[in-house]
Amino acid sequence: VREWLDALPRWDGRDRLGEMADRVKTAAPGWRDNFKIWMRSMVSQWRNGRDAMYGAQMVLMLVGGQGTRKSTFMRMLLPRELMPFYIDRIDFTNKKEALRALSRFLLINIDEYDQISKAQTAFLKHLIQRTDVKERKLYSTTFEQQQRYAAFCATTNSLVPLKDESGSRRYLVVEVADAIDTDTQGDKAIDYRQLYAQIVQEIEHGEEYAFTGERERKIIEQNSDYYETPNVVALFEDHFRKPQPGDNVLLLSPTEILSELKMDPTNRSNATTLGTYLRRQKYEKSDGYNRRRYKIALSTSDNL
Repeated sequence: VREWLDALPRWDGRDRLGEMADRVKTAAPGWRDNFKIWMRSMVSQWRNGRDAMYGAQMVLMLVGGQGTRKSTFMRMLLPRELMPFYIDRIDFTNKKEALRALSRFLLINIDEYDQISKAQTAFLKHLIQRTDVKERKLYSTTFEQQQRYAAFCATTNSLVPLKDESGSRRYLVVEVADAIDTDTQGDKAIDYRQLYAQIVQEIEHGEEYAFTGERERKIIEQNSDYYETPNVVALFEDHFRKPQPGDNVLLLSPTEILSELKMDPTNRSNATTLGTYLRRQKYEKSDGYNRRRYKIALSTSDNL
Protein backbone atom coordinates (compact mmCIF):
# COMPACT_ATOMS: atom_id res chain seq x y z
CA VAL A 1 0.00 0.00 0.00
CA ARG A 2 2.88 2.38 0.72
CA GLU A 3 4.43 1.64 -2.66
CA TRP A 4 1.10 2.32 -4.36
CA LEU A 5 0.59 5.60 -2.47
CA ASP A 6 4.18 6.74 -3.10
CA ALA A 7 3.73 6.20 -6.85
CA LEU A 8 0.66 8.48 -7.09
CA PRO A 9 0.78 11.49 -9.43
CA ARG A 10 0.23 15.08 -8.34
CA TRP A 11 -3.42 15.92 -7.72
CA ASP A 12 -4.98 17.79 -10.64
CA GLY A 13 -7.32 19.79 -8.38
CA ARG A 14 -10.62 18.10 -9.27
CA ASP A 15 -12.67 17.22 -6.17
CA ARG A 16 -13.11 13.50 -6.81
CA LEU A 17 -13.54 12.82 -3.10
CA GLY A 18 -16.59 15.08 -3.04
CA GLU A 19 -17.91 13.37 -6.19
CA MET A 20 -17.57 9.99 -4.46
CA ALA A 21 -19.56 11.28 -1.49
CA ASP A 22 -22.26 12.62 -3.82
CA ARG A 23 -22.95 9.10 -5.07
CA VAL A 24 -24.72 8.49 -1.74
CA LYS A 25 -28.13 10.18 -1.53
CA THR A 26 -28.71 11.05 2.11
CA ALA A 27 -30.19 13.74 4.30
CA ALA A 28 -27.51 13.17 6.97
CA PRO A 29 -26.15 16.58 8.04
CA GLY A 30 -22.53 17.19 7.07
CA TRP A 31 -22.26 13.95 5.06
CA ARG A 32 -19.90 15.33 2.39
CA ASP A 33 -17.38 16.76 4.89
CA ASN A 34 -17.66 13.77 7.21
CA PHE A 35 -17.04 11.31 4.38
CA LYS A 36 -13.93 13.24 3.35
CA ILE A 37 -12.58 13.17 6.90
CA TRP A 38 -13.31 9.45 7.19
CA MET A 39 -11.46 8.67 3.94
CA ARG A 40 -8.49 10.77 5.09
CA SER A 41 -8.48 8.94 8.43
CA MET A 42 -8.31 5.60 6.58
CA VAL A 43 -5.38 6.66 4.41
CA SER A 44 -3.64 8.26 7.38
CA GLN A 45 -3.90 4.91 9.16
CA TRP A 46 -2.23 3.19 6.20
CA ARG A 47 0.59 5.74 6.01
CA ASN A 48 1.38 6.44 9.64
CA GLY A 49 0.38 3.29 11.48
CA ARG A 50 1.73 3.32 15.03
CA ASP A 51 2.76 6.96 14.78
CA ALA A 52 -0.78 8.11 13.95
CA MET A 53 -2.18 10.37 16.66
CA TYR A 54 -5.78 9.39 15.93
CA GLY A 55 -5.96 6.80 13.17
CA ALA A 56 -9.13 5.34 11.72
CA GLN A 57 -11.20 5.15 14.91
CA MET A 58 -14.61 5.79 13.36
CA VAL A 59 -16.80 3.17 11.67
CA LEU A 60 -18.60 4.46 8.58
CA MET A 61 -22.01 2.77 8.74
CA LEU A 62 -24.49 2.92 5.85
CA VAL A 63 -28.10 2.24 6.87
CA GLY A 64 -30.76 1.52 4.26
CA GLY A 65 -33.08 -0.95 2.63
CA GLN A 66 -32.20 -4.03 0.64
CA GLY A 67 -30.89 -3.26 -2.82
CA THR A 68 -29.55 0.24 -2.10
CA ARG A 69 -26.03 -0.96 -3.06
CA LYS A 70 -24.42 -0.17 0.28
CA SER A 71 -21.94 -3.05 0.13
CA THR A 72 -21.07 -2.30 -3.50
CA PHE A 73 -20.22 1.28 -2.56
CA MET A 74 -17.91 0.07 0.23
CA ARG A 75 -16.03 -2.16 -2.22
CA MET A 76 -15.72 0.80 -4.59
CA LEU A 77 -13.66 2.71 -2.04
CA LEU A 78 -10.53 0.70 -2.85
CA PRO A 79 -8.76 0.56 -6.21
CA ARG A 80 -8.35 -2.78 -8.00
CA GLU A 81 -4.70 -3.03 -6.92
CA LEU A 82 -5.65 -2.92 -3.22
CA MET A 83 -8.81 -5.06 -3.36
CA PRO A 84 -7.00 -8.18 -2.03
CA PHE A 85 -6.84 -6.28 1.27
CA TYR A 86 -10.61 -5.76 1.51
CA ILE A 87 -12.79 -8.16 3.52
CA ASP A 88 -16.50 -8.19 4.30
CA ARG A 89 -16.65 -11.25 6.54
CA ILE A 90 -14.92 -11.27 9.92
CA ASP A 91 -15.57 -13.70 12.78
CA PHE A 92 -15.59 -11.73 16.03
CA THR A 93 -15.99 -14.95 18.04
CA ASN A 94 -12.41 -15.84 17.02
CA LYS A 95 -10.66 -12.99 18.79
CA LYS A 96 -7.14 -13.94 17.68
CA GLU A 97 -8.07 -13.97 14.00
CA ALA A 98 -10.08 -10.75 14.36
CA LEU A 99 -7.05 -9.08 15.95
CA ARG A 100 -4.75 -10.32 13.19
CA ALA A 101 -7.10 -8.85 10.61
CA LEU A 102 -6.06 -5.38 11.79
CA SER A 103 -2.60 -5.91 10.32
CA ARG A 104 -3.64 -8.00 7.30
CA PHE A 105 -6.35 -5.87 5.70
CA LEU A 106 -6.83 -2.25 4.72
CA LEU A 107 -10.62 -2.04 4.93
CA ILE A 108 -12.89 -4.32 6.96
CA ASN A 109 -16.59 -4.09 6.08
CA ILE A 110 -18.92 -5.52 8.72
CA ASP A 111 -21.72 -6.53 6.40
CA GLU A 112 -25.14 -6.96 8.06
CA TYR A 113 -23.88 -5.27 11.21
CA ASP A 114 -27.18 -5.88 13.04
CA GLN A 115 -26.39 -9.61 13.11
CA ILE A 116 -23.48 -9.28 15.55
CA SER A 117 -24.15 -9.65 19.28
CA LYS A 118 -23.76 -7.05 22.01
CA ALA A 119 -20.65 -8.85 23.32
CA GLN A 120 -19.13 -8.80 19.84
CA THR A 121 -19.94 -5.09 19.59
CA ALA A 122 -17.94 -4.50 22.78
CA PHE A 123 -14.97 -6.41 21.32
CA LEU A 124 -15.25 -4.40 18.08
CA LYS A 125 -15.01 -1.20 20.15
CA HIS A 126 -11.74 -2.57 21.55
CA LEU A 127 -10.42 -3.33 18.05
CA ILE A 128 -11.30 0.12 16.72
CA GLN A 129 -9.22 1.80 19.41
CA ARG A 130 -6.07 -0.27 18.92
CA THR A 131 -3.09 1.31 17.16
CA ASP A 132 -1.05 -1.88 16.74
CA VAL A 133 -1.21 -5.67 17.00
CA LYS A 134 0.87 -7.65 19.47
CA GLU A 135 1.06 -11.34 18.63
CA ARG A 136 3.02 -14.32 19.93
CA LYS A 137 3.96 -16.74 17.16
CA LEU A 138 3.63 -20.48 17.62
CA TYR A 139 6.54 -21.90 19.70
CA SER A 140 7.83 -18.38 20.37
CA THR A 141 8.31 -16.91 23.86
CA THR A 142 8.23 -13.27 22.76
CA PHE A 143 5.55 -11.05 21.29
CA GLU A 144 5.89 -9.35 17.91
CA GLN A 145 4.43 -5.90 17.36
CA GLN A 146 2.83 -5.29 13.98
CA GLN A 147 1.30 -2.17 12.47
CA ARG A 148 -2.46 -1.83 12.31
CA TYR A 149 -3.63 -0.91 8.81
CA ALA A 150 -7.35 -1.66 8.84
CA ALA A 151 -10.12 0.90 8.84
CA PHE A 152 -13.71 -0.21 9.54
CA CYS A 153 -17.00 0.32 7.74
CA ALA A 154 -20.36 -1.39 8.09
CA THR A 155 -23.71 -1.87 6.34
CA THR A 156 -27.11 -2.78 7.73
CA ASN A 157 -30.78 -2.84 6.78
CA SER A 158 -31.78 -2.11 10.39
CA LEU A 159 -32.81 1.46 11.22
CA VAL A 160 -31.76 0.97 14.86
CA PRO A 161 -28.34 -0.75 14.60
CA LEU A 162 -26.61 0.84 17.62
CA LYS A 163 -26.72 -1.24 20.78
CA ASP A 164 -24.48 0.73 23.16
CA GLU A 165 -24.87 4.46 23.79
CA SER A 166 -21.41 4.73 25.33
CA GLY A 167 -19.78 3.57 22.08
CA SER A 168 -21.77 5.75 19.69
CA ARG A 169 -18.88 8.21 19.26
CA ARG A 170 -17.16 5.48 17.23
CA TYR A 171 -19.86 5.35 14.53
CA LEU A 172 -20.68 7.65 11.65
CA VAL A 173 -24.21 6.45 10.87
CA VAL A 174 -25.57 7.56 7.49
CA GLU A 175 -29.08 6.67 6.35
CA VAL A 176 -29.25 6.08 2.60
CA ALA A 177 -32.32 7.67 1.00
CA ASP A 178 -32.12 5.95 -2.40
CA ALA A 179 -30.01 3.50 -4.38
CA ILE A 180 -26.36 4.57 -4.39
CA ASP A 181 -24.89 5.50 -7.77
CA THR A 182 -22.39 2.68 -8.42
CA ASP A 183 -22.05 3.25 -12.17
CA THR A 184 -18.38 3.30 -13.19
CA GLN A 185 -18.78 3.40 -16.97
CA GLY A 186 -17.81 6.28 -19.26
CA ASP A 187 -17.65 9.64 -17.49
CA LYS A 188 -18.66 7.87 -14.25
CA ALA A 189 -15.36 5.97 -14.19
CA ILE A 190 -13.33 6.48 -11.00
CA ASP A 191 -9.75 7.69 -11.41
CA TYR A 192 -8.42 6.08 -8.25
CA ARG A 193 -4.90 7.44 -8.64
CA GLN A 194 -6.22 10.99 -8.72
CA LEU A 195 -8.77 10.26 -5.97
CA TYR A 196 -6.06 9.07 -3.59
CA ALA A 197 -3.61 11.74 -4.75
CA GLN A 198 -6.22 14.26 -3.55
CA ILE A 199 -6.54 12.50 -0.18
CA VAL A 200 -2.78 12.36 0.36
CA GLN A 201 -2.28 16.00 -0.62
CA GLU A 202 -5.11 17.15 1.65
CA ILE A 203 -3.60 15.26 4.60
CA GLU A 204 -0.19 16.80 3.91
CA HIS A 205 -1.76 20.27 3.71
CA GLY A 206 -3.38 19.92 7.12
CA GLU A 207 -6.99 19.05 6.23
CA GLU A 208 -8.93 17.26 8.98
CA TYR A 209 -8.42 13.51 9.24
CA ALA A 210 -9.97 12.85 12.67
CA PHE A 211 -13.36 13.43 14.27
CA THR A 212 -12.84 15.62 17.31
CA GLY A 213 -14.53 18.35 19.32
CA GLU A 214 -17.74 19.87 17.97
CA ARG A 215 -17.86 17.57 14.93
CA GLU A 216 -17.76 14.48 17.15
CA ARG A 217 -20.44 15.95 19.44
CA LYS A 218 -22.77 16.50 16.48
CA ILE A 219 -22.25 12.92 15.27
CA ILE A 220 -23.13 11.57 18.74
CA GLU A 221 -26.28 13.71 18.70
CA GLN A 222 -27.27 12.50 15.22
CA ASN A 223 -26.68 8.88 16.25
CA SER A 224 -29.42 9.14 18.89
CA ASP A 225 -31.98 8.29 16.18
CA TYR A 226 -30.32 4.92 15.56
CA TYR A 227 -30.24 3.33 19.03
CA GLU A 228 -31.91 0.01 19.67
CA THR A 229 -34.21 0.95 22.57
CA PRO A 230 -34.35 -1.75 25.29
CA ASN A 231 -37.87 -2.99 26.00
CA VAL A 232 -37.76 -1.74 29.59
CA VAL A 233 -36.91 1.80 28.40
CA ALA A 234 -39.60 1.75 25.71
CA LEU A 235 -42.17 0.62 28.28
CA PHE A 236 -41.05 3.32 30.73
CA GLU A 237 -41.37 6.03 28.06
CA ASP A 238 -44.90 4.82 27.29
CA HIS A 239 -46.03 5.46 30.86
CA PHE A 240 -43.73 8.05 32.44
CA ARG A 241 -41.88 11.29 31.68
CA LYS A 242 -40.04 14.13 33.40
CA PRO A 243 -42.27 16.13 35.77
CA GLN A 244 -43.68 19.44 34.55
CA PRO A 245 -45.20 22.29 36.62
CA GLY A 246 -48.47 21.11 38.16
CA ASP A 247 -47.68 17.39 37.81
CA ASN A 248 -48.12 14.93 40.64
CA VAL A 249 -44.47 13.98 41.22
CA LEU A 250 -43.70 10.35 42.01
CA LEU A 251 -40.54 9.29 43.84
CA LEU A 252 -39.57 5.83 42.63
CA SER A 253 -36.40 3.75 42.41
CA PRO A 254 -35.64 1.67 39.29
CA THR A 255 -36.88 -1.51 40.98
CA GLU A 256 -40.07 0.25 42.13
CA ILE A 257 -40.62 1.50 38.57
CA LEU A 258 -40.30 -2.09 37.34
CA SER A 259 -43.04 -3.10 39.76
CA GLU A 260 -45.28 -0.29 38.48
CA LEU A 261 -44.65 -1.54 34.94
CA LYS A 262 -45.65 -5.08 36.01
CA MET A 263 -42.09 -6.29 35.36
CA ASP A 264 -39.91 -8.46 37.60
CA PRO A 265 -38.30 -6.05 40.12
CA THR A 266 -35.55 -8.58 40.90
CA ASN A 267 -34.29 -8.51 37.30
CA ARG A 268 -30.95 -6.75 37.86
CA SER A 269 -30.28 -6.28 34.15
CA ASN A 270 -33.52 -4.32 33.64
CA ALA A 271 -32.97 -2.32 36.83
CA THR A 272 -29.43 -1.38 35.76
CA THR A 273 -30.57 -0.46 32.24
CA LEU A 274 -33.36 1.70 33.60
CA GLY A 275 -31.11 3.37 36.17
CA THR A 276 -28.52 4.18 33.50
CA TYR A 277 -31.23 5.61 31.24
CA LEU A 278 -32.61 7.85 34.00
CA ARG A 279 -29.15 9.20 34.82
CA ARG A 280 -28.25 9.90 31.19
CA GLN A 281 -31.58 11.60 30.61
CA LYS A 282 -30.84 13.74 33.69
CA TYR A 283 -33.91 12.77 35.70
CA GLU A 284 -33.72 14.56 39.03
CA LYS A 285 -33.12 12.45 42.12
CA SER A 286 -35.14 12.82 45.33
CA ASP A 287 -33.87 14.95 48.19
CA GLY A 288 -33.06 13.56 51.58
CA TYR A 289 -31.71 10.23 52.72
CA ASN A 290 -32.93 8.05 49.84
CA ARG A 291 -31.05 9.17 46.74
CA ARG A 292 -31.98 6.02 44.81
CA ARG A 293 -35.41 7.39 43.94
CA TYR A 294 -36.06 9.57 40.89
CA LYS A 295 -38.64 12.27 40.34
CA ILE A 296 -40.99 11.12 37.57
CA ALA A 297 -44.54 11.79 36.46
CA LEU A 298 -47.20 9.81 34.63
CA SER A 299 -47.33 10.44 30.90
CA THR A 300 -50.11 12.69 29.55
CA SER A 301 -52.08 9.71 28.25
CA ASP A 302 -51.91 7.97 31.64
CA ASN A 303 -52.98 11.17 33.41
CA LEU A 304 -56.01 11.34 31.14
